[in-house]
Amino acid sequence: MPKSQTESGSRACFRVRCCALGSIVQVSVLGIRRHSSELGLDWEELSQETRASWMSLIEALELSPEERDVELLLLESAKNRLSVVLGSLESCIAGKGHLPWSCQSKSYMRLSSATYAPLSIEDGDLFSAYCLYFEALRHRLSPWLDNVDVEVVVNSILVIARNEYQALERHIRESKAEADYLPLPTPTDVLRIAQEVPRCPVCGQLMERDDEGDWFCENCQIKDASLTLF
Repeated sequence: MPKSQTESGSRACFRVRCCALGSIVQVSVLGIRRHSSELGLDWEELSQETRASWMSLIEALELSPEERDVELLLLESAKNRLSVVLGSLESCIAGKGHLPWSCQSKSYMRLSSATYAPLSIEDGDLFSAYCLYFEALRHRLSPWLDNVDVEVVVNSILVIARNEYQALERHIRESKAEADYLPLPTPTDVLRIAQEVPRCPVCGQLMERDDEGDWFCENCQIKDASLTLF
């Protein structure tokens, strides 16, 4: 039976959504080639970086659930390539005497919210889900990406790429925190290690243990003694 949920529901949904966003960025960059001279863009470099990022995401999509280490390396590569793309697009807009759409602007908020949509994965077929999701997102984003004003298009690509970058950065950070977690050694007669690392009640970041065995949040600098396990 199909399983419907939002993108934040699972690792599989994250992979599908990031891959679809990467595809939209890649296709959209290809579409502005004829405007590269007037925009002052190094289109060849830009398209190479977007394609490399997209290909890393495609490879990650095809991994088995057990290949977490390989997935992390591919996502790191995709994020690093995407950072070059973001820099190129921001420089392009600045070169035209404008500022990129602020995260507080209405244009940014409307476009950013349009990059989220319900996602359905049937029988674990991630590639089919990715193809369908890409088409759905491309349709939702068409008012911006098909705009007659090429600067609106460039700003739109920048917002989409930024959302993708932030999703990759957040997922990589959380994956590393989970992989690096090792419980402190304690006497066997009092050892009751939790199977999941709790999140900070304030910021939601994964907590760590201090020397006393209490959970604490490095970001907020708070300790939650109620989560002490011994």
